[in-house]
Amino acid sequence: MKKSTNINFHQTFYPDLQHISKINIEIANNYDEITKEEISNITGIPTGKSSGKVEPHIYYSNFMNLIEYEKASGKYRIIRTELGELVSEEDPYFLEDITKQICNYFLTSKFFGADIWFYICRKLVFQYGNNLSEKLIKESTEKEFNVELLNLTPFRSCYLTNNSLQSINFIDIDNNIYIFKPLRYNPQYAYAYAYTLIKELEEYDSKRKEFTVNEVFNEILWNRGFGWNEDEAMSVIEKISEKGILNINRQLNPATVLINKNSGDLLSNIYSLLI
Repeated sequence: MKKSTNINFHQTFYPDLQHISKINIEIANNYDEITKEEISNITGIPTGKSSGKVEPHIYYSNFMNLIEYEKASGKYRIIRTELGELVSEEDPYFLEDITKQICNYFLTSKFFGADIWFYICRKLVFQYGNNLSEKLIKESTEKEFNVELLNLTPFRSCYLTNNSLQSINFIDIDNNIYIFKPLRYNPQYAYAYAYTLIKELEEYDSKRKEFTVNEVFNEILWNRGFGWNEDEAMSVIEKISEKGILNINRQLNPATVLINKNSGDLLSNIYSLLI
């Protein structure tokens, strides 16, 4: 579960996957308590007394659902989530786009992610469509969070920088227009799609197994984590249902999704279909 709610948590830094990898592999699970300076010495991630990249990348790692952390007296205790454990075993250096898509999904999540990423990538796109002007993004986000002079550079760089999430081709920017692009469905990612859906629904309401499509598309905005409209997302859910992971009840209005598996049941399968 995400910890930081400060929309300027990143200070001025975009998520560098090399730094996130080092935190996940070299730091998480290895120290009962550790300072940011000690993390810097071990990983080479630069830091300073009042700024630096260590703390923002701890927060990014948390928002991507790779780690959980506790902080007391300037010291961190960092542990991997079940997803962080899987990534450390299967793709520790974030070479696969499936890993980047999962990290982007959780970074933009209502329950796990960074508030500004969720608001822009899911809520604003849901409200205004896939093409958003930078002016609209800035004005809407500043009003939503009651801040002035929002710095969009880390957000923008996240999708334009090679050592971040550029390769998944989630956002293009042309003449200050942010173009949110649907990610191409990949059958090899079927368990990843299912995992993100079920993990989010478990967080939304852990006591239920059946959810309306309105909750999926309008509340948690699951489809927007992959840039899909409702028709595209429904097609993906139908493909997931063919694996017995869930069922779709179209006799109800709105239709419902009945979950047959826990998210943890799907973890070991996420990378299993890759060729």
